[in-house]
Amino acid sequence: MIECPVARAARLRPDAPALIWNHRRWPYAELDVLVRRWHAALSATHLRRVVVRSDNSPEMVALLHGAARARVELALLHSRLSDAELPPLLDQLGPAVRLGDLPGATPLPVFAARAAAAEPVHVDPAHVQTILFTSGTTGRPKAAQLTVAAHLANARASIETLEIDDSSSYLCNLALFHVGGSVHPRGG
Repeated sequence: MIECPVARAARLRPDAPALIWNHRRWPYAELDVLVRRWHAALSATHLRRVVVRSDNSPEMVALLHGAARARVELALLHSRLSDAELPPLLDQLGPAVRLGDLPGATPLPVFAARAAAAEPVHVDPAHVQTILFTSGTTGRPKAAQLTVAAHLANARASIETLEIDDSSSYLCNLALFHVGGSVHPRGG
């Protein structure tokens, strides 16, 4: 078990910028509170999987980390999929909470809005954190399962390759439903 990277950053550098979104600065302490609310809301569902189709947002970042804390698999669907492309993917995923822009889904800002913040917990590196679908160039898109450890290794490689330190900023210009977009080098 390891400490959640956002919880660790909130403990060590609470006022450091974690996220800048639409000209608003989110320090790690504030992002951690949002992650803790998502953790609590996801834990209350008692389901092991959440499916979401959404563009990037602070809620998506908090959902990504909250799912790891709640040990809930997060299936991230491409936000530009047509409604006709969704049923086969949803069938592969089985029963799940649906969030964002999906039929019968709860909007992201609503789902965790009233949840009380859960206490931070350690995350299991072997836990499947995300399910991302391949492009399907050789047939039907396949569900690739990525563990917490895989995401952390990806973040560490980015930190090393890009020579990121505490004074660096990282522009996430990829959608979170792409593996490259789900890397958050400074927070894990």
